[in-house]
Amino acid sequence: MQDIIANDRPGAADTLDRALAIVESTHGAGPEAAKARSLWYEEGCKIFKGEPYERCMMYYYRGLLYLWKKDYGNAHACFANGILQDAFAEEEQDQCDFGLLYFLSVE
Repeated sequence: MQDIIANDRPGAADTLDRALAIVESTHGAGPEAAKARSLWYEEGCKIFKGEPYERCMMYYYRGLLYLWKKDYGNAHACFANGILQDAFAEEEQDQCDFGLLYFLSVE
């Protein structure tokens, strides 16, 4: 992903925006979102295949692209949403442990 961001920032931004639209539509409230977040539900049946860390990283990379464009408001929103996805970790010891997102989300 780092190479893509370095060599094709607009393409990376577009790809991340499409992926994040899926994340935002499936990882909110409701039974489908709960299934998507579950560690115990069969992976093939999930709407979006991704663990909380993977979703955090998508918001992290999208936030970096916003920072590169000096769009600080959207960068902050991405980092804050990454923190939210980190809180969805099923294992308690893995919840809210992405320190860099906290640092970057400070206004």
